[in-house]
Amino acid sequence: METEGVGTFHMAMRHVKVLDESDVQDILLWIDRVPLTREKTNLLRDFSDAVPMAEILKHHLPRYVELHHYPPANNTKTKEQNWFHLNRTVLSRIGLELHPDVVHALAQCKPWVLENVLVAVRERIDSYIYPMTTNRSARNDDSPSMKTSEVIHQSVDRHQLKQLEDQEKTIEFLTTQIMKLEHIIRLKDIRIDDLSSRLENAGISSDESPKSTARYAAIHRRK
Repeated sequence: METEGVGTFHMAMRHVKVLDESDVQDILLWIDRVPLTREKTNLLRDFSDAVPMAEILKHHLPRYVELHHYPPANNTKTKEQNWFHLNRTVLSRIGLELHPDVVHALAQCKPWVLENVLVAVRERIDSYIYPMTTNRSARNDDSPSMKTSEVIHQSVDRHQLKQLEDQEKTIEFLTTQIMKLEHIIRLKDIRIDDLSSRLENAGISSDESPKSTARYAAIHRRK
């Protein structure tokens, strides 16, 4: 599309053209990804009061749009007021300005005007949000490559999480086993100290021969 000024596209009726069916389908799919409050019945009529356009912009640029400024309208005057307000407060901030003739045509449901405006809005939103990316398919969240990458990333995260959980369980088990072994060792140390104390009380040193120790044990049992 022709651009005028620095970074701003001033859209006039001369820029309106008949779009290919593939372009129309592409823009319809883009619209469908936004949860609009109004059920789509007739695209030109649905957008004639600018409310769905405001919701689309709110979805992508939430800080720029206050939806209560765009009341649903049936009369042409209110429809145009909504479009002029959107043009002045939001579209101009992302480098798009609609000529008054375009606004009048939108409110009056003129053919191909809305479709061209949607294309221009989409391009401006993309360039505003993704200024360093020129290929739309590369930044399309619904593209197969992005979905595949996201699935792989989630799968890797789940695998790593499972590994960490298994390692924590192993560490917990080993820690419990070590504590049990330490407790058994402490009990044996206590038993050894007790036996050594009895030997000393009986006048038998711990370095005496095993035969003497055995004789003591036999005497002790007889007692």
